[in-house]
Amino acid sequence: MVSLQKKQKVEKLQSIIQETANFFLIKYGSIPHQQLESIRKKLRENKSRLKVVKNSLFQKAVNKLSISDENYRALAKTIFPLKENTALVLNGDDIYAIVKMVSDFAKEYEDLEFKGGVLEGQIYDKSQLAKIATLPSRDQLIAKIYSSVKSPFQRLSYALKFNQTKIYLILKQISDQKKNAD
Repeated sequence: MVSLQKKQKVEKLQSIIQETANFFLIKYGSIPHQQLESIRKKLRENKSRLKVVKNSLFQKAVNKLSISDENYRALAKTIFPLKENTALVLNGDDIYAIVKMVSDFAKEYEDLEFKGGVLEGQIYDKSQLAKIATLPSRDQLIAKIYSSVKSPFQRLSYALKFNQTKIYLILKQISDQKKNAD
């Protein structure tokens, strides 16, 4: 017989999944509790949450959602069956920074890896999430675009000033020679 608590947990997971447009699952293996709490703390600083979930309850929640939504059916096909310890990362503002942060933690702790998830309405498996983690951040991309736009103007400005600067230096050198000659 199904307990009332489990039904409530499944309903709560359903509502969390529906309300959060961006989430992904990670395998956290045998990471010590203190390290898991440090990961939680870093995620909280970036307006994200890490919630440990029971695989069977998460599967039931997604299966119930997949009855009415095709995206959840595709998610179920991508990441099910779930094995080992699972945590749900609910993303905040900069979802790609969070994926990168979790990837950095995965380099530090070998038992941590992606399982799959949904980012901006797209379903990703673990290999795709790992690729996303290697992409440069939004700020880095903006800086690259800014520098590539700015660079030709700087070179043009320098080229236009070059002859004036050269004449100035020649005249200065001539005046210095005259002062030394006097």
